[in-house]
Amino acid sequence: MLLLDEPISSMDMQFQHKTLAIAKALTKVGFTVVAILHELNLVAQYADRVLMMKSGRKWWDGAPMEVLTPQNIFTIFGVHSQVSIIPETLTPRIDPLTVEFTATAFNSNYKHYQHMELKLKYEAYKKENPKARIYDCAKALGVSEMQLLLTQLSDDVVLLQPEMLSILQEINQLGYVMALTRNESCVHERKGVYPVPTATDHVLLFNDEDIDLRIFLSQWQYAFAVRMGALYGLQFFDQNGTAVHKIYLTEESDHKAYHRLVGRFKAADQNYFTLESEKEYVDVHIPDTEVDVTGFQKDWLAMKDSHEFFGILRKYNLKRTQALRLAPEGRAKQIKVESLAERIESAGTLQVPLMIFVANKGCIQIHTGHVDKIARMANWFNVLDPKFNLHLNTDQIREVWIVSKPSTDGDVHALEAYDSRGELIVQIFGKRKPGVEELQSWRDLVAVREGSTY
Repeated sequence: MLLLDEPISSMDMQFQHKTLAIAKALTKVGFTVVAILHELNLVAQYADRVLMMKSGRKWWDGAPMEVLTPQNIFTIFGVHSQVSIIPETLTPRIDPLTVEFTATAFNSNYKHYQHMELKLKYEAYKKENPKARIYDCAKALGVSEMQLLLTQLSDDVVLLQPEMLSILQEINQLGYVMALTRNESCVHERKGVYPVPTATDHVLLFNDEDIDLRIFLSQWQYAFAVRMGALYGLQFFDQNGTAVHKIYLTEESDHKAYHRLVGRFKAADQNYFTLESEKEYVDVHIPDTEVDVTGFQKDWLAMKDSHEFFGILRKYNLKRTQALRLAPEGRAKQIKVESLAERIESAGTLQVPLMIFVANKGCIQIHTGHVDKIARMANWFNVLDPKFNLHLNTDQIREVWIVSKPSTDGDVHALEAYDSRGELIVQIFGKRKPGVEELQSWRDLVAVREGSTY
């Protein structure tokens, strides 16, 4: 008898097979060879009889085809497999299935390592780019803004309980603050006192001359209190860590009320965690050829209020820019990209009051009033007024449209700017209220230089 204990360990493939071939040859001249092996496909190829053992006890004994089954393999090794028969040799072939693991399943410190790695990257980037804002740092590092905030959890960065409605109902107590809403291409900042909010359907409204917001609370998943030097504020994020709204204190704010709010809503768990990655963008609109253009145009012309437009888009499964292309004659006209900034400047010069809307999926923020101090800085078009700031990245604008929608108060005209995905960047109307016809000065401004600009 020849006993072989792990005879092929650390061998390359050629010598593994040669060793077992020698053992097989010895059995043909009268030797009994007992080999202890773990490579199941080699067992299937060379063994005449297989004993499967676990914890020193024999579980199965028989020919390879009888013993090497998926159930037996899982019982002994804890690995799922597929077993097939090789037609040429009539021996089993075992294909283990991929074992799925998350790093945290076998390393409880993984989150800590991940946290420290990102924290070090963030700090190194800030050192090299001291003027970069956290939004720009996140873009450069390929993570969400909130993921970077989570690396800074401390007395200066505090995770709050996700009681969004309760928090927002207390913002009025902070007094005079700055509200900030942004998307990828535009930042909208407005100072004032938050009014007491009101709820309608799925929207929370702050409806005031200074602070005018439409909030979609289903998108608000996380809240933080953040101190950056002498600047205090509240920051709100969606499930992927993208900011939906921020509130910054001013010198006129009630700082004591702010600290009371933070103390009341501070989350018990202040530990780092990882967010889900944002899903890759997928364009799901239908081709123009599949659109009921006649029905769509009929519904457009039948609008009594411009807010009905959202329902029409859903009804016909249209993107906004697609809807503008298919609009009824005279209702949407594409103009030069530069025309948007030119018309805002003209509104400032002529003192035409505007309504400027900037939105993301969690919030719409509106400025109503004049624009005065305008400054261009490289690719940024800026309004820098005492109560209102707008920062528009003109490099991101791909299309600008003049859009006309019917209402019970007459036609309502808007300037709309879109990015390369067809997402709305900024929307501008003349100042108006329900029941009041649109300003003629705004209509004149929208239509100016038609021959040379359109």
